[in-house]
Amino acid sequence: MSAHQQFADDLALLALGTLQGDERVALEKHMEGCPACRRELERLRGDTALLALSASGPKPPQRSRERLLKAIAQEPRAKKIPARRSSSNFKPWLAAVAFLLLAGFFWRQSDRLAQRVAQLQDESVQQQAQLERAREVVSTLTSTDAMRVTLVAAQTPPQPQGKAIYVRERASLIFLASNLVSLPPQKAYELWLIR
Repeated sequence: MSAHQQFADDLALLALGTLQGDERVALEKHMEGCPACRRELERLRGDTALLALSASGPKPPQRSRERLLKAIAQEPRAKKIPARRSSSNFKPWLAAVAFLLLAGFFWRQSDRLAQRVAQLQDESVQQQAQLERAREVVSTLTSTDAMRVTLVAAQTPPQPQGKAIYVRERASLIFLASNLVSLPPQKAYELWLIR
């Protein structure tokens, strides 16, 4: 027996409005995930409405119909008073619009803050990398194992100078040069380290 056959009778009872209790809860839970049963319920409700409209009751006697029409004719007619529009009708709309504007504002602020946090995190990572490089340079410059060599050209003022600081254990070398002669664009200075 498929799930649809199991609920077929219950669907008819639900369409008539007579299904109650646990059976109704179970059927409604099933229909949340079953579009076929929801369509069948809508079809049954339509059939029930058509059936109610097509049924006719017993016809009242002619005398009672005439009395009813006469009583209706003698009934004083109420004057139609135009409905006054109250300002309270658009208070909920005004509150909803204010809420939406406020929600939009806070969403925008949240988005901006998230972007700013991401930017600051990127900057922090870059600064950490720069700090690590600076620590390595300071460590090389202040190491007691560092070999300091000053290179001087034979010519006088201004004399080009180069200093090399090398830590063998870390294979770290820092070369500082000053007063070097400018080279043409197709040439470059080279530093050779020979062990």
